Amino acid sequence: MKVLFADTNLFLQCRDIKELPWDEITGGDDLLLLVPRAVQEEIDRLKHDGNSRRARRAKKANALIREIVLKDDTKLVLCATNPYVEVSFPPSVNLKKPPHNVLDLTRSDDRIIAEAILYKKSNPSMYVSLITHDTNPILTAKRCNLPVIVIPDDWLLEPEPDQKDKKLAALEKRLAELERNFPSITVNVVKNKDQQIQNLAVKITRYPALTDDQIDDLLNIVKAKFPMATDFTTEPKRNSALPLGHKAMIINQRYEPPTESAIKKYQEKEYPKWVQSMQKLLQDLAARLETPSRNVEISLLIANEGGVPAENLVVEFDATSGLFLKYSDDEEQTEDNEQHLLPSPPLPPKGKWVDFHNFRSILDQTSAYARIVPENHYLNLPSILRKQQRDKHTFYWKPERPPKCFPHWAYECEEFRHKVEPEEFNATIYVTPDIEIQRASVKCRVTAKNMPEPLNYVLPVVIDYETGDTLQIAMNLVDSLVHSN
Repeated sequence: MKVLFADTNLFLQCRDIKELPWDEITGGDDLLLLVPRAVQEEIDRLKHDGNSRRARRAKKANALIREIVLKDDTKLVLCATNPYVEVSFPPSVNLKKPPHNVLDLTRSDDRIIAEAILYKKSNPSMYVSLITHDTNPILTAKRCNLPVIVIPDDWLLEPEPDQKDKKLAALEKRLAELERNFPSITVNVVKNKDQQIQNLAVKITRYPALTDDQIDDLLNIVKAKFPMATDFTTEPKRNSALPLGHKAMIINQRYEPPTESAIKKYQEKEYPKWVQSMQKLLQDLAARLETPSRNVEISLLIANEGGVPAENLVVEFDATSGLFLKYSDDEEQTEDNEQHLLPSPPLPPKGKWVDFHNFRSILDQTSAYARIVPENHYLNLPSILRKQQRDKHTFYWKPERPPKCFPHWAYECEEFRHKVEPEEFNATIYVTPDIEIQRASVKCRVTAKNMPEPLNYVLPVVIDYETGDTLQIAMNLVDSLVHSN
């Protein structure tokens, strides 16, 4: 049989000793669990410690000790088999002098160890040890060469919430009550359709503007490949694609050179305009290249997780520190690289073959006459004049849609439903080139008639810069134009 001297924490911090799996520590031996005098005194003192769990556990342990005391043999059997476990008290000892020089008998833990050492000296043939979960008694027992059995962690009770935990639990309960009676708005931001973000990282590629000399050199390359036409005397080939019945008309055709007005229009308007358009595109190329990296698309998701709809909800977005909010209209098309391509040169005027009877011109006149006849269009005035009725569950601009690029947006909804899919606000964050920005933010403020407090959400924006090669891209554009015609 093994003899275990119980520390106080076996009664106060563990599950009921009658329910503990003693076989985990017996090694197959029966157990005699002894409750030393120091433990009895500490339990008796702690039972008056208010209404805490420790006081309740102390009262329960004290009741067990009283049950043992009232038995004739002062013993209580906890388990009859597998293993046999019995609870009792060690013999009374006089602890005037500690049995080991490391012990301090003014300390409760040391008195427990002292009783165990004296019991072991009186019963040298028995295995005597201390059972505890506290670190200091374990160390002291080892210094006194007293074996120790450490209480397994899974024997311990779950920690009781302290005052902070209780206060937090009360606040959570209160919050749950509020959510049942008020709207609870949440804001989330996603990028690339499904990537939820807590902050927005923007990487801008800055392109230096081309110099006047660089633009002149590029234009000279293009004009050398496509010079202005000056010779308009070359006759074009006759039209051999006429229907079979009309081929006989070829012998009646005569050649008409391009008119002076057509030549003048080409040389004084069309060709110079083409050169000017190329020059303008090269001048604006840096800004055109840089613009895409200054625009980042995000979606702001607003949801009502509360117990009731939000009444007269207002959602406001504010871009700070040089940021702007942009929206896409129905006519806007996504900008791509084709917008940077240099325009092809205008075709010089050519002469043409015409027949004497000028049948084709008559047909052209007939077709032209048919084209100028207007179609009938009728305005649906009642639908225009009819006043638009608003859906109370839909968001509308407040008070009206702002300019396309603006730092402030505001929406309103008469009744924002709860427990439904989030409302999605798509926006393009635009970083202005007027100033260099490294840190900014997009703020969202949500208010409603029946919301106790406004909701304020901030999306931090961090901006990094790199430099692109405008000249190389321009040279590639020129090369593409030169080899495509």
